Amino acid sequence: MQGELDWRLCREMNTVTMGEFLQQVSQAHPTDLIVMVLDGASSHKAKELNIPANIRLLALPPYAPN
Repeated sequence: MQGELDWRLCREMNTVTMGEFLQQVSQAHPTDLIVMVLDGASSHKAKELNIPANIRLLALPPYAPN
């Protein structure tokens, strides 16, 4: 199985634009369960972030040398 790349260019990243990106990815892959690995950026872990049902967010530890 080969992976796919979903991307979006933004002038700024915040909770709203992160939510829009998650919706974009969710809609592009409606029958898939998506596990997205993220760093600790505030827009990636905001309580107000709307996460679609088919997406799970997996946070990297605060220090990940590898």
